[in-house]
Amino acid sequence: MWDMHVHLMLNGHANYDHWHPTYAGRQRDVIMPASAAQLLMAGVTGARDLGANLEDSIAVRDAINAGRIPGPTMFMSGPFLQHKPYPNTEN
Repeated sequence: MWDMHVHLMLNGHANYDHWHPTYAGRQRDVIMPASAAQLLMAGVTGARDLGANLEDSIAVRDAINAGRIPGPTMFMSGPFLQHKPYPNTEN
């Protein structure tokens, strides 16, 4: 099963003002790998991430591809495309 709209950096929260400043430094090593593992456990074998820091996205995708962390086959778009970034997501 493929999920064509995921955000590995957004893991089950509803408060952007709290989430981004609190977890910004943990995206690559904690949040995004946990989200990828959750997708795989839910039966998702391929996914398209539609917005996150490009360097973090590529690092997580490459770690999955190398077998260092569990996750589905990932296609990464990089940063959100919009006029103004969400607060605390400027990088």
